[in-house]
Amino acid sequence: MAFIIYADGEYQHLKTQGKEVTLEEAQAVVGGYVEVVPLEGYPLLLVNENGIGEGLEVNQEASRIALTRGQRHILLGNVLVIQRGEGWDEHS
Repeated sequence: MAFIIYADGEYQHLKTQGKEVTLEEAQAVVGGYVEVVPLEGYPLLLVNENGIGEGLEVNQEASRIALTRGQRHILLGNVLVIQRGEGWDEHS
């Protein structure tokens, strides 16, 4: 199961072509190259690796989730949330 947290705080389930989220699907959601933000014991967050350079809006909701799970990053733009084992890991 994968879903998107949009920069405006809205959520949407991601419909994928197969069982796993492809790189192309992830890039389409985040709008560029993908960076994996692992959350210990939780799903992975996929973000645009050049969010600052592209001037993307702060994603308050995704940042709040990340901060409560040990990450100290402010997340920008649309964020894709995927379960571990869906074709991605923290080393992707």
